[in-house]
Amino acid sequence: MEYNKRTEKIMGSLDGLQKAAAPDFFYTRLSGRMQREIEPAKKPYIMLHPAFVTAALSVVFIINIFSLVQFNKQTTREITIQTNNPASIENFAEAYALNSETVYE
Repeated sequence: MEYNKRTEKIMGSLDGLQKAAAPDFFYTRLSGRMQREIEPAKKPYIMLHPAFVTAALSVVFIINIFSLVQFNKQTTREITIQTNNPASIENFAEAYALNSETVYE
């Protein structure tokens, strides 16, 4: 008898069951998420492509070489100018911009 009561109690708890309902637009969001996982990942920015990086580094390298050549030209010209003039106080003042006119003179 107790077995029947227990069975009836279990069967009675099943009376209030309803079909489970999914939230609105659940299937649309689920299918969109699954579609995104199937698609390949987006490509990185153009700045990360090896061709772009190589071109940018080449431009920087060329600018460095150009500036070094210009610096060496300027340095050799200053050396030749300084060696042609005899050593004097006027040349020293001119080299260090000490011969400029003052307001008081």
